[in-house]
Amino acid sequence: MTKYYREGAVVLSTAGRDQNQIFIIKSVEGNYAYIIDGKSKTIENPKKKNLKHLHLLCKSEKSGLDMSNLTNAHTIKYLKDYSKSKE
Repeated sequence: MTKYYREGAVVLSTAGRDQNQIFIIKSVEGNYAYIIDGKSKTIENPKKKNLKHLHLLCKSEKSGLDMSNLTNAHTIKYLKDYSKSKE
């Protein structure tokens, strides 16, 4: 299951102050992921979150966002579009 937690995956926070908010995984180290949303958790200052407090919204191995040229503005737009497509 942890193989799906990878860079560019869209996740839902299930615990903490940011509960029920969606994020993008910037990187994964062991049992922790660094997540961003472009607003409060920027690319320069990601939040470290335990994987057990994250729920994957897409479990495909090939899905995920290309992180090579990602900016905070792109992150905000991507998450906004992702939320609208799931409503």
